Amino acid sequence: MNTYRFHFNDGNKTTTILFWFFTTLLTVALTAIVLVIHPDPLFPAWLLLISVPLMLTAIYRLFKVASERQLTEIVSLSEKGFTSICFGSVLFSEIRSIQFPAREIALLGGRQYDDYKQTDVDLPTLVFSITIANGKTLNWVLNEWGGFYNSEEEFSIFFNFLTALTDQLYQLYHANEPYNSYLKILDEKGSWEKRDLIMSLYDLTYPEIIDALRKIDPVHEIIIENEAFIPEADLILCRFKGERFNLKYDLNYGPDLDAVGNINKSDLETIEQLIIEQHRASNKDKIK
Repeated sequence: MNTYRFHFNDGNKTTTILFWFFTTLLTVALTAIVLVIHPDPLFPAWLLLISVPLMLTAIYRLFKVASERQLTEIVSLSEKGFTSICFGSVLFSEIRSIQFPAREIALLGGRQYDDYKQTDVDLPTLVFSITIANGKTLNWVLNEWGGFYNSEEEFSIFFNFLTALTDQLYQLYHANEPYNSYLKILDEKGSWEKRDLIMSLYDLTYPEIIDALRKIDPVHEIIIENEAFIPEADLILCRFKGERFNLKYDLNYGPDLDAVGNINKSDLETIEQLIIEQHRASNKDKIK
């Protein structure tokens, strides 16, 4: 399991930041006016007793709110998905779409840092989005060359996570296909969307798997012997052509087939396909 630690901007509290930004400008301007044109009947000295505390408060609140947008992220990547301390656990099978600003990333051939230095163009703020099955969107906002919220080194760490993530998705869904434009699976716009016709065991819930196993034609020689429940997982004890195998459904990471008897990898792949085909046969109008 690989772990990636970095900071990022969560992109929230924009309205609050704007409020304190303009409040800071107003109080700084008021304080400056009192100091510059003092003494003046319209701006007596006692206004400083109000404007200075307000100015200091506004500056403090501005920096405080801005700093609260910086979150510390630790992502652990496994063979089945990743776990984020900010967003929780996500299975690869739950990922429905990805959107990266690929063309703006120098590491992917985008505009280089020196090009920005020679012009008045601002360094881009990069938003990386992953949408999962329940409709939730995970957003990380970073600057490739470092800034207020992340360092350049932290962006490299984050980019390594993206590379590993897209590589896993490539192996899962596109192993027999040529690489796409960016990071193996992203198109020229930096997008990837899971194709509905692709289905794996990870797309099925525990009730769907157990239902499919029970309905599989006996000719395929899959027999359910027992069901067991252990902490954080459900276990289905089965036989395929007389040989034992277990289907473990981890509550965090989903299903996994384990050979117990004399079953090889090809047999496990056959079992998975039989389960998926039976599920599709039972749900002709429903593709997960």
